[in-house]
Amino acid sequence: MIQKFVENIEKIIASNPIILSSNIQKQFGSEDETVYLKGNLLLIDSSVLEIAIFATKFQDETSIRELY
Repeated sequence: MIQKFVENIEKIIASNPIILSSNIQKQFGSEDETVYLKGNLLLIDSSVLEIAIFATKFQDETSIRELY
């Protein structure tokens, strides 16, 4: 479930035409029930968007707990 969530985020980033490049680090928790994604996105206007997402598996769904 968490792995699929990460794959979806990576697909969205890769297919988005305003994102030139990305540098996202992934830290998976025990038993792959949590993930912390942190990094930056370089956009076409040369701006940089820094992101941090903490997501957890909750009742067979993925829930984003914090988004920065």
